[in-house]
Amino acid sequence: LCNIFSPFVMSVEPYGKKYQIRILFSMPTNNPEYLRSKVWCIQKLNAIKEGQKWVLENLIVELTKEWKSNTIGTIEYVYPNSHVFNRDEAKLSEVFCEDIISRFNPNYNTTFKFYLTNNIDDMGLLENFDYYYVGITKGKARENMILTARGNEYFPHELVHKLLPENKKRGHIIEEGLAVFLGTKVNFLEYEKMRLELANDLINNRTKINFKSVVSQEVSFNGYQTAYPAGGAICELVYNKAGDKGLLQLMIANTESYGAIILELTKITNLKLEEIIKEWNKLILKN
Repeated sequence: LCNIFSPFVMSVEPYGKKYQIRILFSMPTNNPEYLRSKVWCIQKLNAIKEGQKWVLENLIVELTKEWKSNTIGTIEYVYPNSHVFNRDEAKLSEVFCEDIISRFNPNYNTTFKFYLTNNIDDMGLLENFDYYYVGITKGKARENMILTARGNEYFPHELVHKLLPENKKRGHIIEEGLAVFLGTKVNFLEYEKMRLELANDLINNRTKINFKSVVSQEVSFNGYQTAYPAGGAICELVYNKAGDKGLLQLMIANTESYGAIILELTKITNLKLEEIIKEWNKLILKN
């Protein structure tokens, strides 16, 4: 955010032995096209003293210090006292994690925290957002944690993000595509909703929305994030042609650019680019 906006400090107030700081990030424009999204977020952080030095502290430390926790398998669930822990949902997550680990990352031996909230505002506070327009979502996998606003213990899409083999050269569309194909597809209705959004665009807006524009992420947003259904279809195509072995090859490959993605797809599937596009379109359009 600081690369685009100048932070404006709204307030600094005493908060016990700490200080609480509220910072506004807004777009300096009067252009009517952008006025609805002028305020991108208000961040709230604590300042605490370590020795003789003042440092910033994330709100998650203060907000969750009295929360309950429960560890099942690789996941440590952290949740408010008002939440009734659902062991059945947690067991589903445990089985799901074991399956993904055994198929794609057998050396995985890490635990991570899974923070449960019931709405996006409460989840936003865990990321220091007092108000946010940017980055609103119902789930996030970041650092050594998952944050969710869904209020339940089973979130396959975000679990996939935590369990894949580490690869700094894995591009966004493949990262999200794997999470959609392996995770979101568990809930078929949610998966179908994503597919239909992209299918409608392919039919009605072909000059703007097509294989190259969404796979290159030249068009990353059109009322929805195009990487999710587009990447999901890429992973489904790979799985149909080469199974888990092909998916693993895709996971560990360099897929940072459109050219790198195409190169890897041709190697994994033994298809030419025009054949890949044809198969991809079939999966999105279901014809």
